[in-house]
Amino acid sequence: MSDLLIAGYDDETAQWRASHLQVLNWGGFHGHHRVDFDRDATLISGGSGTGKSTLLDAYIALMMPATVPFNGASNDATIGRARGADQRNVLTYLRGKRDSVRDVERVLRGDGASVWGIISMTFVDGSGRRYTALRTYFAPAGAQRSTEVRSRHLTLEGDVHLPDLAEFADGRFDPRAMRARLSTLRYHETTQDFLAAVAARLGIGEGGNSDNALRLLSRIQAGHQVRTVDRLYKEMVLEEPPTYAAADAVLAQFQALKQSHESLAADEAKERMLADIGQLHEEYESARGRVARLDRYGLLHADEASPFRRWAAEAEHRLLVEAEEANKAARETQKEALAVARAAETALAVEVEDLKEQRAQNGGDLLARLDARLADGRARVARVADARRTLEERVAALDVDLTSADALRAAQDGAASFLAEVDDRLAELKRRRDEDVLAVGDLTRKRRGDLAELESLRGRDSLVPDAYDRIRRDIAEACGIDAADLPFAAELIDVHPDHEAWRHAAEVTLSGIGMTLLMDARRQPQIREAIESLRIGRRIRFDGVDLAERAETPADPRWISGRLVFKDSPFTDWVKRRVVASDHLCVDGPSELGGDEPKVTVNGQTSHGRRGAHGRDPRERSILGFSNETRRAEIEGEIEAATARIAEHEEARARHEREADEVQRLAEACRRVQDVEWASIDVAAVEREVSDLAEQRAAILDRSDLLGELDARLVDAAERLEAARSERYRRAADLEDLERVWGGIVDRQDAVAAERDRLDVVLTDEDAAHLDAELRRIEPDVTAERFAKTLPRLIDELQLDVRRAHATLDAAAASLERIFAAYSEKWPDPNRGTTVEAYDEFAAIHEEIAHHGLSQHRLEFRRHLQEVSTMDLKMLSDSFGHALLSIEERLEPVNDILRDLPFASDDDRLRIEMRHLHPERIETIRTQLKELSAEVTGEWTAEEADRRFARLQEFIDLIDASTANPRRDEVLDVRRHIEITASRIDADGREVSTYSTLGDKSGGESQELVAFIVGAALRYQLGDQTRSWPRFAPVFLDEGFVKADSAFTGRAIRAWLGLGFQIVVVAPLDKVNTLEPHMGLNLSVTKNEAGYSFVTPFRDADDSAA
Repeated sequence: MSDLLIAGYDDETAQWRASHLQVLNWGGFHGHHRVDFDRDATLISGGSGTGKSTLLDAYIALMMPATVPFNGASNDATIGRARGADQRNVLTYLRGKRDSVRDVERVLRGDGASVWGIISMTFVDGSGRRYTALRTYFAPAGAQRSTEVRSRHLTLEGDVHLPDLAEFADGRFDPRAMRARLSTLRYHETTQDFLAAVAARLGIGEGGNSDNALRLLSRIQAGHQVRTVDRLYKEMVLEEPPTYAAADAVLAQFQALKQSHESLAADEAKERMLADIGQLHEEYESARGRVARLDRYGLLHADEASPFRRWAAEAEHRLLVEAEEANKAARETQKEALAVARAAETALAVEVEDLKEQRAQNGGDLLARLDARLADGRARVARVADARRTLEERVAALDVDLTSADALRAAQDGAASFLAEVDDRLAELKRRRDEDVLAVGDLTRKRRGDLAELESLRGRDSLVPDAYDRIRRDIAEACGIDAADLPFAAELIDVHPDHEAWRHAAEVTLSGIGMTLLMDARRQPQIREAIESLRIGRRIRFDGVDLAERAETPADPRWISGRLVFKDSPFTDWVKRRVVASDHLCVDGPSELGGDEPKVTVNGQTSHGRRGAHGRDPRERSILGFSNETRRAEIEGEIEAATARIAEHEEARARHEREADEVQRLAEACRRVQDVEWASIDVAAVEREVSDLAEQRAAILDRSDLLGELDARLVDAAERLEAARSERYRRAADLEDLERVWGGIVDRQDAVAAERDRLDVVLTDEDAAHLDAELRRIEPDVTAERFAKTLPRLIDELQLDVRRAHATLDAAAASLERIFAAYSEKWPDPNRGTTVEAYDEFAAIHEEIAHHGLSQHRLEFRRHLQEVSTMDLKMLSDSFGHALLSIEERLEPVNDILRDLPFASDDDRLRIEMRHLHPERIETIRTQLKELSAEVTGEWTAEEADRRFARLQEFIDLIDASTANPRRDEVLDVRRHIEITASRIDADGREVSTYSTLGDKSGGESQELVAFIVGAALRYQLGDQTRSWPRFAPVFLDEGFVKADSAFTGRAIRAWLGLGFQIVVVAPLDKVNTLEPHMGLNLSVTKNEAGYSFVTPFRDADDSAA
């Protein structure tokens, strides 16, 4: 401020002191009042409510920022922010508010009219030069808040007489008009500019930094009572440490980081939720394609004109063409072989006839006759053996002995016994088979119903049966209202988890209420009209509810009602009343049943007087509850059990059918055993006859060598002839079979071609290829002959595939829609659907998140996290050390000032000392902060970033300022991490005494200590630590020195004056005697009955006499 010193002034004279305060229309001071101040010490005293605080508030309004509250005494009965509507403020002072009667304010001026006022303080320096700071105020008639008051901020080189400015009130104190009268007047646009100009002119603060000095002046004026040197120094001298600003910067960055983390978490949640939709949609589309294809085939109408029927005709025709080609080739081969066989047979027949003739010429007639008989005998052996072999094959299942006539008779007896019981056995098997078929039908219907109920339950939370839910939806649709507005009472009731064992009892006592459909009584006429023509498959009860009625929640756990919880709904109060009306007392056992009150046991047995009931239809389902998750699990278990039982009954049915087939086969074998005669299968008897003839023939041949030779040749030729004849027969039969088959093929070809031409339906090449592949899968080597038997199997397999495809389609659709609904519930968008058709929208969202948004958010989050850690947290960590260092550095100039001031005696001095406390909790937190702010090396993984963020969140919770957080000040306020004490030092530097608490000192000693500490700090804040005197001397002390006796009061006052300050002390009347001897000027504030205040100087009687 050396540039402001007037030439010729030395350091000792460059000091500003308060000359006089002027108020014009301020509080109780109506009109113009001037208060002059003594150069050193002035006392302002007066009774309570006379206006002492009004003068102090005038000084505050003029010289302090708006954040400094008015004097405490003027606001003791009010609350609110500084100078706010709930406290004394500029507007109430301008109007001279006295009090309020029935919410009507009583004021000294401006009642229903505009009002104005002026405050000024004139300062004088050592050369006699004067400088005035003043504020003018104008409030319009309708002003309700102090913000509506127009204030002008003005400074003036010299003095001013406020009444001279009254003429400018009508112009609302236009600065231009006022400057025309006062040439040195300067107008300042803002309060900040005004205070800066005043501080610069008067030397308040060093280097233009006046904020700290002004705040300290305001604290000194407020006169806060403190009991320790530590608190005195911290409250009066130390400002808020920079750790708060650094922490706020961290919090601001953390908010952005938190948003980034939340955005990342949301994207990760979205990605997880939508991760499976691609696979599910592929399954859905694949199943839908299979369903569409299989439906297109027309399998349900396979006997009618359908693409499948067209394919079957084409496939069979193709197989028939192949079969015809193969048959044609086989017939040509057989014809050639037949011609060869016929030629061989003819040649051998000639040879046999020649040999027969030769044998006859040589006496072979008897031999010929024997040969004829032998041939007949051998033929009989073959027929009997064939009959026996056929019989044995057909009765093999009976395992009977057919070696003799007796054995056959025994077998026939056993067969007769079996056949006598066969009808009963077949009837029993049919009965069992029919029971299994009926059971499969019942279980299938039940499973179908369970599946329908499960599907219904998946779309809602209640346990109301599916049939009733469908009726509710039909009614809602007919009435044009939301089904949610038609709840069943059961949907609003559940059993409290602590009383889950009583669920069955609650179900049996409340089932009648639970299935009541509730509706707004105001809508009931409309609903009745709408459902009159509606066909409803079940009888349903409903009740109109007055939604305005209220009911208390039952809370007595002795009753069923007290063991329930009720869902929040407009209909809940009706439900509570009905539940209470039909309430049952819960008893421990049947011995407590009976009596006038309705009662129920935990197992559901009820009583009311002599009446009672017990048991429950097993078909009845639980209906009470807010969630059907348990019920869905039960139904899924029942469906699984039903499926298993269906499989068991199907297996039993198949087994009974196989047993019936086996009985039928055994019965047929028994009938064949009964029908046979022993002679027809006695091979041994016929073989003996042939053996006798052969022996006779051999005897004849033994008697003639020539006949033997001729016979051997004839036998050989006959055998070869027989072989050739058999070959010809076989070839002819095969050719005949082939021609018969060819005829059948041709006939079938014509029929299939006609069928194919009749079927005027479209069959695509792709569908045909698919069906061909399915046919080969079922029967790889299918032929035209086996096609008719294979086709039903193919139809069954395709229809099974249809059911599988439908199940896959439904399951995939349900999963997709469940995912879409859950996603939309969490991240709603009214323009986005939740059906399968919305897949493209959700797929686009997933694509964007998975390939773009998620990675971008991860990179952004990690980058932001690293920035917060390495920059903002590092600055916060460093700010702790800087703040403590700043406090230490501030002690040095304060102690420099105290070093030149005698304390308690001429030789002793006062010294302020600081000790670090090192609280363990704070040290731990600071260590954590250093770890969090450490330099990051390398890239974090997602898990490392999440762990880092979680640790950071824990730290942020400590310094968060968004809510009442006592830990914030504990961590950030480094003033709490140190302890300030004062020591009295003698001339040799020895410590005479230490001051930590003020409570154990007398009032005067405390005041002297306070004066030295606060005064020295004020000298430092004013920027005067290197000067002999402070450049700005005025210090206002509200109720200063009130606890000290006269002697110690003098010491405290001398301390302030010794520091070069001009003091203005405001005190109540009972302290005047103590203070008055040490004051240069005594002012008395009084107030008359009209509420007007006045200031009057007074002196001692001795002074008056002098």
